[in-house]
Amino acid sequence: MMDEMEIHVFADSSTKAYGAVAYIRHKRTFEVQFVLSKTRVTPVKKLTLPRLELLGALIAARIARYLKSLLRISACDIYCWTDSSIALNWIKGSAIQWKQFVANRVREIQILTDPGKWKFCEGRENPADFLSRGCSAQKLLNSEIWWSGARWLSQPKYLWPATVERKIPEEITELKGVKTVVQNITVQKPEHPFHCLLNKCSS
Repeated sequence: MMDEMEIHVFADSSTKAYGAVAYIRHKRTFEVQFVLSKTRVTPVKKLTLPRLELLGALIAARIARYLKSLLRISACDIYCWTDSSIALNWIKGSAIQWKQFVANRVREIQILTDPGKWKFCEGRENPADFLSRGCSAQKLLNSEIWWSGARWLSQPKYLWPATVERKIPEEITELKGVKTVVQNITVQKPEHPFHCLLNKCSS
């Protein structure tokens, strides 16, 4: 039954390429099957690694929505995984607080997927690492993690990696600048009643 399955998509990026790889996991047997992968060469315009990681995450979100539509699964849990704490922080935050590049992509990711089901995994456990860094065809053919996903994916859910909140340095948070408007207002201080009385008497 399709409602007994989960979709898991792993994203990764490097200065050379970025992409995502997807698996279907059976909830009862914990059996994991490779479904598809997609990769792209990094843009000519130089981007920071966190932004590239976000592009990889966007591919993951699009793959997740594509599979859900293709398999006609309405009530299916979709989990997305990344080894980028910064990209994860962006995805789980409000899109309007980030700069335009990040905000636009985060907004689409949040429409396509549930931010609450984006998780962190270590780079060495991320099968999408093969996409971003490249490897020989022979190595890919013999790779267990590529065909079956991370080792813990074939285990009960309580053994999955826990997502830990990590403090992101302010200089790379991509927070939108806040403009402060200062307006000078002159307010006339009310005269004391005694002064008013003196002024009336003197006139």
